[in-house]
Amino acid sequence: MALYFAVLLLPELFFPSAAVWVQMLAMAGFLRLLTLKRPVWLGLTRRMTARGIVLTVLTALAVFFVSTFFVAPIWSFVFVRSAEAYAGTVNAMMRSPLPGFVQVCVIAPIAEEVFFRGYVLPNVRVRHGKAAALVVTTALFSMLHFNLYQMASVALVGVALGALYLRTGTVWYPILFHFLYNLISFLLLLMMN
Repeated sequence: MALYFAVLLLPELFFPSAAVWVQMLAMAGFLRLLTLKRPVWLGLTRRMTARGIVLTVLTALAVFFVSTFFVAPIWSFVFVRSAEAYAGTVNAMMRSPLPGFVQVCVIAPIAEEVFFRGYVLPNVRVRHGKAAALVVTTALFSMLHFNLYQMASVALVGVALGALYLRTGTVWYPILFHFLYNLISFLLLLMMN
């Protein structure tokens, strides 16, 4: 128990931007220890194929295009204040791009995919089926981003990530997709600033 609290508190002191994701992983591990009825299968030992990688890249590009050029503009008119708050957050992150890159393109894809697709989705699927698992993980993933402006885009991404996991049985493809999606967003924002 002391180790669990140390894992929760240390990132906050030394790496505040990474603290949320480290805390999610710690919470997932702790919850897993409490529910050791069935082992969680992350699919980390399954190998990625060239075909799977190409399909993941193409899917990430397609979802990014739809999310950025169709979904986000509509939601920016619906949730004006939320969109402005998001823009402020992005501008603050772009003032120091290296920590922002590590947080958004490295830590977030790994931590969020291990938690949502590697832990939550398989455990909900065992008890309630694939559709419920996809809906629950997508809703939780959307809510984690704490921004109404992003919610629809993040939900679209969440559905794609969940479908990738369900199709492949491994978190490697969702991690790659998430990395690419965030990398494209990050690079475009960096170029615009």
